[in-house]
Amino acid sequence: IVFVDPNDDENRFWPMWDETATGLADGDFALKIPQGDYKILAERFDGMYKSAFYDADNNDVADTVSITSNKTGIDFVLESRPTATVTIKLLDANTSEPVKYAWFDFFDAEDEYAPIVFPHLGMIDFESDSFDGTYTLSVPGGSYKLELASPEYKEVYQILDESGNTVWETSEWENGATITLTDGDTTDLGTVNLDATGFSDAEFYGFGWLDEGEDLSGGATITGTVKTSSGIGVPKARIIAHTVDYIFWFDHVQTRSDGSYELKNLPDGEWVVFAEPPFDSESFQGFRESNQTVVSLSDGDTETVNHVLQGSNVFGRIMFPKKNHATGVTKNEGLGHAFIWAFRDEDQDGEPDWDDDILAGTAMLTEAFGETDKNGFFSFYLEEGGKYSLRIDIPGQLSALAPAPIGFTLKNPNESMKLGNAIKIDWKSDVRATAFDVERKSGTESSYKSLFLDANTTTKPGGQAKSFVDPSVKPGEKYNYRVVAETANGQVTLESSKVRVSEPIIYLAPPSKKITGYVLDGDNTAIAGA
Repeated sequence: IVFVDPNDDENRFWPMWDETATGLADGDFALKIPQGDYKILAERFDGMYKSAFYDADNNDVADTVSITSNKTGIDFVLESRPTATVTIKLLDANTSEPVKYAWFDFFDAEDEYAPIVFPHLGMIDFESDSFDGTYTLSVPGGSYKLELASPEYKEVYQILDESGNTVWETSEWENGATITLTDGDTTDLGTVNLDATGFSDAEFYGFGWLDEGEDLSGGATITGTVKTSSGIGVPKARIIAHTVDYIFWFDHVQTRSDGSYELKNLPDGEWVVFAEPPFDSESFQGFRESNQTVVSLSDGDTETVNHVLQGSNVFGRIMFPKKNHATGVTKNEGLGHAFIWAFRDEDQDGEPDWDDDILAGTAMLTEAFGETDKNGFFSFYLEEGGKYSLRIDIPGQLSALAPAPIGFTLKNPNESMKLGNAIKIDWKSDVRATAFDVERKSGTESSYKSLFLDANTTTKPGGQAKSFVDPSVKPGEKYNYRVVAETANGQVTLESSKVRVSEPIIYLAPPSKKITGYVLDGDNTAIAGA
């Protein structure tokens, strides 16, 4: 359920789930949102139903709802969406046994960093003798690159080999073949034979002592599910389990396609277990880790621990430019496993507001901590609105990219905010250009202005360029962009349909440095023209 500015459909507010609500049935919702006037939109994460605005009088015009007190009876009837159907059969490459609990990532075919689509799976009884490895998926029509895998199996993409034939191999997004799906049509992707990871216990768990002859067998088992507060099973959530003394730490297990998981062969002891959301899907970026559960395990035990992801009100992604020294190509990558710290900073000086009450121990600094996942995604929750700064602890080899603390304003803790200091603009052009100009206007400006007015600090993208990252974005500010091709005959503004603007990201821009000096001969005389 999304709350939308009545005057601007692009200005959206994500409410917080009301954790105090009880007795809710499937399909019910209870949310917290600041007072105000809104249009209210219902949309399902997997595209199975058409999104719809609240329309009490059924006149096909979205109602503007004035929320000044508690509201009930905001009901929706969603129509099934015509979707594309994909069928695929997964078998073990060695045994030809059906592969269970597979997950499927449908990436945007043109933008590796666009949100991933998790498809809707038909009703599948994975434990039935009749299950033969066939999956039927429902996906909104579009162009995708598909990656798939299953627990204990290698991840594979569909790619084109040198002969132009489609094959399934462990690869990267850029090598993936484009799959075009049409609503109402069925596409059969055939049979895929998956190779098991084949890791030893030592490799799988990352413990060197297992290589010395120790056999990790027997032990206890933890099973359970990961769901959102509204009861939706969460695929690809990461399960973290560690002993209370931190001697053992396991974080290799992901939930299956139905949100279930199993952790086997755990040593005896007291264990702390929690779950993290799959941040690479936009549907779950507004969540953070579940509460921790402590469970006591003995050899042979099987304990059930179910997790509910908590809501977050600040989330985003940290990216940096990485050059492939073999090819010379620079690509943006997510900054994995970086620690972040958000703290109250009303004067926006980049330092925590350690006032007298906090220093005296009678008050606490409003702050939150987090860590990016392997792809650079993060989320956290701040209990109070106000002005804050975010510090990023950059790994040593990237320390030159460390930004100054990023200031932002959280207007209301019941609203979610996507935090970023940059926006990526991509475009397609058939025009023979010598350069491209990217122009921008904020929500308070009436006209577009070039991002390259200061020629001393920024160079326009060349005629072969297809993208640009604007690193001068203010968190929380809204912007519109357009791209202008510069040609020998003048300027041509590209159609808006050929320009793609990303959500805000935190971008670690390469430092810009200027080197000055003199060239002198042996007599300390300046040499001109050197």
